[in-house]
Amino acid sequence: KPPKPPKPPKPTKPPRRAVVTTAAVSKGEIVSVGVAVRVFWPLDDAWYGGHVTGYEMESKKHVVLYHDGVEERLDFEKEKVVTVTESLAGTSGVLFATCDSPPVRLPVVCGARGVGWLMPNPRRGRELVQFLDATTNATTTVTAAEFAARFDDDDEKSGKSTQSKRWRRGCRFDPTRAGSFWKARGGERAISLGGFLQQQGAAWGEAIVGKPVTLRPEGFEYDEETLLSAERAADATARNMMTENAVTTSVPAAALGELAPDAPAASADAVAPLGANRESLTVQEGAERRSPGPGRGSASPSAAETDASAEGDSADTTPAEWVTVSVLAYSDASGEHQVLFPDGKREWLALVMQETGGSA
Repeated sequence: KPPKPPKPPKPTKPPRRAVVTTAAVSKGEIVSVGVAVRVFWPLDDAWYGGHVTGYEMESKKHVVLYHDGVEERLDFEKEKVVTVTESLAGTSGVLFATCDSPPVRLPVVCGARGVGWLMPNPRRGRELVQFLDATTNATTTVTAAEFAARFDDDDEKSGKSTQSKRWRRGCRFDPTRAGSFWKARGGERAISLGGFLQQQGAAWGEAIVGKPVTLRPEGFEYDEETLLSAERAADATARNMMTENAVTTSVPAAALGELAPDAPAASADAVAPLGANRESLTVQEGAERRSPGPGRGSASPSAAETDASAEGDSADTTPAEWVTVSVLAYSDASGEHQVLFPDGKREWLALVMQETGGSA
């Protein structure tokens, strides 16, 4: 008998949901070295993550090394501290690193005529979709709400748009145009755009809260050649991963927001501050920098900032290409994460659509 043809590969399943359990540190409890913790900073109104590196019996203080390289000694009885346990639900799927994520457009459709691409680095309320305008035969970029309103099939039936306010439900992920990058992330079936983003965000979920992520700043622009090159490279990497069956049941360190094994360790000097009250901390005492006083944004300028201001026009005004943020919270409803920018601004972002750097 002739040999049976090989079975077609099974579709890649969506990423597994990250499951995180937190427990408040009780009075008098000594937390073991290596245990992951989150410490609440009242002036930033934010939790910052790290792990315990030591305990001083005489002072009864724990030494905590944060994910951004900052280290300090804390009396846990005077702080709000929780231990963090990370695990995975289920037995299939892949978790992907939050660092070194390329800028890749997401194929979307709306109604019978709307065919476009959700652009990288969207900001809430300012998500952009690129499509070919049939009337002008030119590539056009509009907000996701405008895209949904323009191609909403219900418009022709009811005479008014209902999609502009719910484009996450009205627009759909289009697997027929998805490259290997999205296929490897479970992009095998057409579902609502909101459902797809929620599914992807749940893979990180609470696991990256309290950790730093390096993003492109708002308004960062790409030319077509840069996007195509990034997408080709991302698809090639994904194909190799799927070909080599690089699906693991364990959680790689990089998948939960840590540095990749071959990446250089981050230092306090190499990572941008994650909030005005986290500047220049090297093994400081928690009670001192948490004492009552002015909140975020009122910190005195550093000497470098003063010198730069005095230089005036001679100072470098080149826009930053990267900004390091801290992940504050996760929304299970949307799959978005709330992040804190160095200037104190907070935003909810779909991190799967963000290009990220490798230093966080």
